[in-house]
Amino acid sequence: MKFICPRHRQRYTEYPERARDMWYHLMTAASESVLQGDWQEAVYYFGNALDLAELVLDLEPSSSMAQERYASTALDMAYVLKASKMPVDWLLAAVAERLSDRHITDPVSELWQSLRALEKPVADKVLPLWQSVARSNVAAGYPERFH
Repeated sequence: MKFICPRHRQRYTEYPERARDMWYHLMTAASESVLQGDWQEAVYYFGNALDLAELVLDLEPSSSMAQERYASTALDMAYVLKASKMPVDWLLAAVAERLSDRHITDPVSELWQSLRALEKPVADKVLPLWQSVARSNVAAGYPERFH
């Protein structure tokens, strides 16, 4: 995706545990931004989180947790892009390419179906749903940390 600069990307590649921890913090910040209605900031945080999820997926390609995290982070970002009426097709194409390159289907099939559904108009149904998810994420300290 390239939200993270090359210097930080290299640092996180060398220390994947830091990437996992930062992913957690970015997802929490993104959820808080959604609750505040700050779409630009939410896209920034989700973009960085997606970069980190992709980086860990590259380091741990057979990890079902890394696969699911990548797909669910992409889905979260897609919902926010769609809710804020920003283009989502570039994200769908990038995720489709990444998942097909890795022949990943089983662990993320439900998430992938949800992501593909975003190609169809969803109008105003996305925002209330996502705000509800964001509220529960913030209240719970974001579900299930990377490990």
